[in-house]
Amino acid sequence: SCTEKTCPGTETCCTTPQGEEGCCPYKEGVCCLDGIHCCPSGTVCDEDHRRCIQ
Repeated sequence: SCTEKTCPGTETCCTTPQGEEGCCPYKEGVCCLDGIHCCPSGTVCDEDHRRCIQ
C-alpha cells in the first residue's frame, strides 16, 4: 500500500498490478484500474481506450 512518503509531493502514489508502489506524475492524480496508467486530477480513466477523459 502507498504512503505519503513514497512519492514526491508533485506526484501521486498508485499500486501496481504486482502490489508494488508506483508514482503517477500528476499531483492529486487518479489511478486507473489497471494499476499502470493514471490521469490528471479532474479527469477519469477511459479503460477501453487507455486515455483520460473530462
